[in-house]
Amino acid sequence: MATHTKTPNHTPELRVPAWTVDEAAVALGIHPITVYRLIGKGKLDAVKVGPFRYVTTAGIVSYLIEALQNPSTRQYTLSRLTALAEELRVPFDPETVMADVAILAGSAPAPVSAGPAVVVQA
Repeated sequence: MATHTKTPNHTPELRVPAWTVDEAAVALGIHPITVYRLIGKGKLDAVKVGPFRYVTTAGIVSYLIEALQNPSTRQYTLSRLTALAEELRVPFDPETVMADVAILAGSAPAPVSAGPAVVVQA
């Protein structure tokens, strides 16, 4: 049996950066139903607009940071981020990301001149 998710035929203007459930699922490398489950459990921040849910960018970042801190999900998350960066054609350095995650977790001192792990060019 096929699983279908609701996808709006237009994206409303939201006040926060957000992704459709399908976009979030592709970015995270998980099934859209899993995205809905994570939203329901409060592990992924989302906003509801009409019948649709939009995953906030902050929610995706928080989810990824948590996944990178967990040794059992770290390698998959790094490989998913690497693939996504290649697809988007943006520079990505896993070592810098892990250093940044350690700083955010408070388990490493902040470097004096740290650059961003991912540079997005407009």
